[in-house]
Amino acid sequence: MKTKIAIAVALGLTGSVHAAPKSLSDAPTLTNFEVTQVTQNYRPSERQHHHNEQRDRYILQLQQQPIATYRGDIASMAATASSDGKLQLQTPAVSSYRGYLQRQQKSLLSSLKQRFPVVQHQASFDTVFNGISVYVPGISQAQLAALPGVKAVYPEQLYSTQMDQSLELINSAAAWAKLADRDNAGKGVRVAVIDSGIRPENPMFNDDGMDPPSSLPGDDYCGQIDSSFCNNKLIVARWSVPTFPVAEQEYMSPLGFDGHGTHVAGTAVGNVTDIEFQGQDVTISGVAPGAYLMSYKALYATLADPTRASGSNTMLLEALEHAVNDGADVINNSWGGGAGADPATSPYQQAFLAAEAAGVVVVSSAGNSGSGAQTIGCPACIESGIAVANTTHGRFFANEVGIGSDSGLLSIQGGGSSKLTSDISAPVISAVSVDQANFEGCLPFAADSFADGIALISRGACTFQDKVDNAAAAGAGAVIVYNNRDGQPITMALDDTTIPAVMISQTDGDNALAQLATGAVDGTISASISRIVANEFADNTATSSSRGPNGNPNILKPDIAAPGSLILSAMSPEEIGREGEEFALLSGTSMAGPHVAGAAALMRAQHPDWSAVEIKPPTSI
Repeated sequence: MKTKIAIAVALGLTGSVHAAPKSLSDAPTLTNFEVTQVTQNYRPSERQHHHNEQRDRYILQLQQQPIATYRGDIASMAATASSDGKLQLQTPAVSSYRGYLQRQQKSLLSSLKQRFPVVQHQASFDTVFNGISVYVPGISQAQLAALPGVKAVYPEQLYSTQMDQSLELINSAAAWAKLADRDNAGKGVRVAVIDSGIRPENPMFNDDGMDPPSSLPGDDYCGQIDSSFCNNKLIVARWSVPTFPVAEQEYMSPLGFDGHGTHVAGTAVGNVTDIEFQGQDVTISGVAPGAYLMSYKALYATLADPTRASGSNTMLLEALEHAVNDGADVINNSWGGGAGADPATSPYQQAFLAAEAAGVVVVSSAGNSGSGAQTIGCPACIESGIAVANTTHGRFFANEVGIGSDSGLLSIQGGGSSKLTSDISAPVISAVSVDQANFEGCLPFAADSFADGIALISRGACTFQDKVDNAAAAGAGAVIVYNNRDGQPITMALDDTTIPAVMISQTDGDNALAQLATGAVDGTISASISRIVANEFADNTATSSSRGPNGNPNILKPDIAAPGSLILSAMSPEEIGREGEEFALLSGTSMAGPHVAGAAALMRAQHPDWSAVEIKPPTSI
């Protein structure tokens, strides 16, 4: 069962690229954490050495509570935890307690250096997590855990990245109506996106008609380096120095080389925009177009895999601290680790609890390791915050197929297959009729079995590449694969084929087989792309979406589901494989999360006195 909320979609990208430093030597220090002081001398030529260091990096949690959850347990030290749902950082009590925590951290670091002279201090945390990050080559986790004052030790770990029709599906118009109008929905609320950076030239992030925020941090990238990077929509931008080797093309600034962060940000708070996508006119927007955007780059395209963005827990924890300190109302985390993680082994358990206590709604994508039980990854595994599953919305930009008396059937073209340049019309020949035992097309067919025809083959048992290659070798001019399970057709992985291939649903495949059983049937595959709404494929949980129970069976996750399949949003025109693209359709719980983050911003705007826990939906079973 899914909990529904009123939410919306995302956006487009045009314009010029802001200049930004490409190397760490060009990049300024933008954080009050010491991580930059330790790592800013890293150069790409040192990648292998740097890679070997990663296993010797740890986050040490101290015994005392962080600022957001400290309730006055120390004599003469006043409480700093919020009493009204929103953490106030500019108070004498916070200043005094922060100084106390910093002294405790310095004392621990001093003890560390006495015992292990090779230790290097990376970062310090005190708002949502009380601890330090260190590099200690040759020192074990057990040795660190035995130090006085240390509560827990977490090894450095990498985390990776995990709507037009969805507006109708989730009844977003009703939510906007409660907030005067769509353009101003979420006005005044600050939404932080911790991800792979931002493309500020995107028209979804222009500030037309937006009032300037009441306060700004002043020590971020826009305050210290390039004020033109921000505006009255994008009000804060920061970046964490990577603790691992990154792709040569990456920017050492908040500018997004990888497009994931821009896609996510637009889904949450992108402005209303009319675009043309694959020949179709579409109006798209974020869930909370009137909200402010705060961008924190802590995911980078890695040297090992430039097509995917990753970040370490040190970098992501730093970004989380910054977001809370900068006054975020909502934080979106569309990233995570592996399936089945135990929240007790994650530093985010303390950090999320503290952020929520500070009045910040924390939203995390559940992961894409479904659909079995115990596939939730961290930080979505944590009880605090909102974990989001991925559902379908039934809108496709796709080819249409006609088979006999059935016309206008939804079909998804195989990724990487030969592109359709013109309509294909030919007799449909089923693999079942050619060789009943080879109905899935995994073995070669007899010569000319599909000569001058369109092969109809079942999904299953072997790769799509094998199916199409075997059909092409037997004379087929195209292939229609029909699904062998309930649900929508999928994009087939086809790296190198000589003929076009599309997939249709199981129901449409069964109907085609029934027609073929009565005689010859002609088929047509349209070369043009149409915007197709197939309601039978709406509001279903995506098969890839992770689900619980999680690493702690007493905690039920995810908390809620939202559209995350084939979401149309902005894309960095530099991302590998999408060069020059202004928009893209992406799928995953990464895309579902910002729908909920935007919805939380609408709730915050409508109910500014509600706590983060009151905004959080009750989990459904």
